[in-house]
Amino acid sequence: MIDGLLIALLLQLVAVIAFPLTDSRIRGALGISYTGCQPLRSLPAGIEISPNLQPNFARDCTASLFGLVTARWVTVGRQTRSGNVTTTVSTSFALDAQGKPTRGFDLNLLVLPLFLLLRWWGDQGRGSPGRRFFGMQLIAKAANGLQHPAPKALAKRYVIFAAPAVIGSGLYVALVNWGGGTDAFSNPTTDYALFGLAILTTLAYVWPITAIVRRRDTFYDNAAGTAVMRVPAPDDIG
Repeated sequence: MIDGLLIALLLQLVAVIAFPLTDSRIRGALGISYTGCQPLRSLPAGIEISPNLQPNFARDCTASLFGLVTARWVTVGRQTRSGNVTTTVSTSFALDAQGKPTRGFDLNLLVLPLFLLLRWWGDQGRGSPGRRFFGMQLIAKAANGLQHPAPKALAKRYVIFAAPAVIGSGLYVALVNWGGGTDAFSNPTTDYALFGLAILTTLAYVWPITAIVRRRDTFYDNAAGTAVMRVPAPDDIG
């Protein structure tokens, strides 16, 4: 948790600087910023929406940190209500500071790679800041005494850890492209497939969280032959 927050804060600060310097091409809204949205009566020029979407709402949203804009986008979608069930289908488009459509790089894409890199680097030594704060270390299960995992086991652990997110993202892109871009969000078959994919990807990470709460090893630790445990002092690990 601490490692993720540190990375999010770092990237949010990068977005504060990069958003104005790159003419809105580098942006980021990483959960630390304030997000405000305003309803739109008409879409900005240059945004094309499939007629199959039949949108009934549009919002102009801005993320900011200390009053400095770090991202801006427009969300367009259709919201329907049937009894007690509300269904929302939407898609978003990046905007520049002037509210015009733009293309660029979203710093949110760097959160998982940087998190894995920080943990991988830390687990080779005294641990990442988050692990050190809680006095935890990653060790090799089969070792005699406390030892760091072998590089191969460490790489295997993080490849398996990242697999659900990587596979889920790839399948998401494939389903959207197969469904015809923005038309995919108006296709019931694609909607159900995307919903099912989101559930499976979420469960893939809820499972290890449940194991951690129950003080059991996660599936990626079992596969790599590693374990996270509290140690008296990081220097005790060979």
